[in-house]
Amino acid sequence: STTTFTLDLPPPPPPSFLVAIEEGLGATLTWLSPAGDTAGYRVLRDGVPMHQGLLSQALLSDPAFTLGQGHVYEVAAVDAAGQEGARAKATIPAVTVELESFGTVENGAAYLTRGFFDSLRVRLTNSSASTKLLGPTNLTFLAGGIPATSGSAPSVSVPAGGQLTSEGVLVTPLSLPDAAAVRVTVSLPVEPGASATLRRTFPVAAREPREPIVEVFAGALIRGTNASVQVKVNNQGSAPLQILSAVPSDLLVELRTPEGTVLSSARLSQSGNGAAASPSGYFVPVSGGSSVLLDPVTIVVPDALGASAQIRARVERVFSGLVSGGVQGPRAFETIKTMSGVGAPPYRATVRPEFALYDQNNPVRLLGEALDPQDALVPGATVQIGVSLRGFERVASTRTDETGHYQLTFSPTPNEAGAYTLWAGHPAVVDRAPQSSFTVVGLSFQYADYTTTLTQNSAVPFRVSLTNTGQTRIDGLSASVISSAVLSG
Repeated sequence: STTTFTLDLPPPPPPSFLVAIEEGLGATLTWLSPAGDTAGYRVLRDGVPMHQGLLSQALLSDPAFTLGQGHVYEVAAVDAAGQEGARAKATIPAVTVELESFGTVENGAAYLTRGFFDSLRVRLTNSSASTKLLGPTNLTFLAGGIPATSGSAPSVSVPAGGQLTSEGVLVTPLSLPDAAAVRVTVSLPVEPGASATLRRTFPVAAREPREPIVEVFAGALIRGTNASVQVKVNNQGSAPLQILSAVPSDLLVELRTPEGTVLSSARLSQSGNGAAASPSGYFVPVSGGSSVLLDPVTIVVPDALGASAQIRARVERVFSGLVSGGVQGPRAFETIKTMSGVGAPPYRATVRPEFALYDQNNPVRLLGEALDPQDALVPGATVQIGVSLRGFERVASTRTDETGHYQLTFSPTPNEAGAYTLWAGHPAVVDRAPQSSFTVVGLSFQYADYTTTLTQNSAVPFRVSLTNTGQTRIDGLSASVISSAVLSG
């Protein structure tokens, strides 16, 4: 015979048991219904039932919870037969959290700075009888009670009866009001299968940053030359920020007309002098409340620039934590500096060839002079001369004689030919407009030695290949025999 038994086992412990503690609201307990037959729930605090009968919902509040006190919460499912299952348990340690400091302190008052990164320090107190790992701690700015930006502070191991601080960095939103709040939520250690948090909200104050944020330092602007521009960034936040400085670079410097037309621009390229590497590229760190003077940026000053100009420096992005991924700030920073008294170089130079046309493999004599702004000759002036052919440029330097003139011999490489352009100027001038030109005519020919048999009154073709190696058309070529050998046999 066969006997069948039906086992009516009690329910398993309710999963996802959460105790959420919030100042002013006490503790809120939630959980999920376990699999199987469940008629209700029984909840205990410190071993004492918290209600009459069975709960039908997976939710219970304990408004009598006092911050800084420890309690043990348990919840069990009860089936239709009245069997109580195993309990889910959360032992809440006796801990408290305080906002120790935030932002920048000025005249005894603390402020967050909109658009920058700010640090917040929380103090965790453990009144339990054993060491507790508290955290991580979530930090959320509230604007009118609505969450804005969030960050976190790392976990800390707080000894029994001790205190420790944990620091987090947040972006202070541009829209954060003067009177705002930060919500601090600490994860508490409890039994496996359960979780617990402790939440408090603290008032904070925010303000606009103080100018200047970006400063520009530049020497005199000389037409036709390069100008060196340095940019200083003042970090108004209380936490460090980082600026990408190479590959890519987030600092753009522009030279503009007074009307705002961009004439030239360049980006910072700094991989040394305090820069550090990250997965996103090199960056320059700026500590909270401090400044950094970035490496010089070179921009071209066009020869056509008027008497005044603007230099615009723009930090397009700032970051925090680039080494571990990075959080981008909410705004760019820029400034415009007006530069007056744009000048000219102390002298200019001219260059011309002695002849317009040269045969291949012949030297080329270049002539010129140095002239001041009043077109007076300048003796003893250093002149830079450039010779360009098909995009390849050679640069030489010489000095004018006592009359302000100079001569320089340029020797093309063997078999070199083509149309050459020339420029000359002050050594600092980079606006290298062509001033004159000359041509080297090049012609090469190829033929082959060979053996043939000639009969009387016969002709044998003899092929010679001519190649124009220059860039100028050659017309009217003719050929003739200038010597011959008398053959016999």
